[in-house]
Amino acid sequence: MTGSCGPYRSVDFGGRQTIFVDSDGNADVRTNQEHDANQEDYEFVDNRHWSRSLGLWMVAIYIVLFLIRPWEILSPWLASFRFERMYAISMICVVVVMGRMPRWNLQTASVLVFTAVVSLSAVYAWQSQLAWHWLYQYVTIVIVYFLILAICRAPRDLFLLILTYIATMFVYLAKSLWEFFIHDRHEHAQSVTRLLGIEETYGEPNSLAMSVVLSLPFWWFLVRSRHALTWQWQSLWKSAYYLLLVGYPCLAIVSVWETNSRAGMLGMAAFALGAVVLQQQPIRWSKAIAIGAIALASLWVITPSTQKER
Repeated sequence: MTGSCGPYRSVDFGGRQTIFVDSDGNADVRTNQEHDANQEDYEFVDNRHWSRSLGLWMVAIYIVLFLIRPWEILSPWLASFRFERMYAISMICVVVVMGRMPRWNLQTASVLVFTAVVSLSAVYAWQSQLAWHWLYQYVTIVIVYFLILAICRAPRDLFLLILTYIATMFVYLAKSLWEFFIHDRHEHAQSVTRLLGIEETYGEPNSLAMSVVLSLPFWWFLVRSRHALTWQWQSLWKSAYYLLLVGYPCLAIVSVWETNSRAGMLGMAAFALGAVVLQQQPIRWSKAIAIGAIALASLWVITPSTQKER
């Protein structure tokens, strides 16, 4: 039986093996188990041309601004113009005019309920004035969530936003590590040096480590979807994409390590364990446990005594 999926043709032999042939004639023989485990790789995304929606690109740019926050450290003169607020208002107006109302479902209802709970907690807090800043930051994220629902009309739109997020985090971590190793910018606390971010709101070591950990599921999504996303790309863009996929976890591991955040290290370990557990392909638990034990033992050996004594 023959079929097609994107640029691929498949031929099934007796339900045990499937041969995938691409447009260049390259063949890939897979068992049914391998095909089922990687079937998301063949759900191709038509991204020969990214969306020209102004609202989508404004949201993508806002993701960059929200993460790097240049008005805080890199370009503080922007703060006098209230750059973030003016851009956010413009973005909301464009999305409202050009977008569509988000669909109401259980996820959206859960977000609204949780936002209400957070708001009430801030209002009735013991020192509520200390909570207003963080409530504002959280409400900002909720608004961006609804803007994303309004402007994402195809899978490629969501891919663009996730790719923007991970690429921005890549630049953020690279710049932070550059400042740490080259210009000795760090925080000294509890007898250890700790990596700082390139902005003030989320640049504190523990916050930076948590930002890295929270970005890892999105990076993993791009890893699992690499074939679906890049099958129409030119070789240069594919190489850049794979460089991002390989380089980002390296930056993430070094960054969390240099923040000396115990919660960040625990979160990264939990992510690694979850990624292994959720793998659809069978694994040998004895091998996974052995590799993990060796890695932890090696880290303990090379860890400075000041960190061990924290």
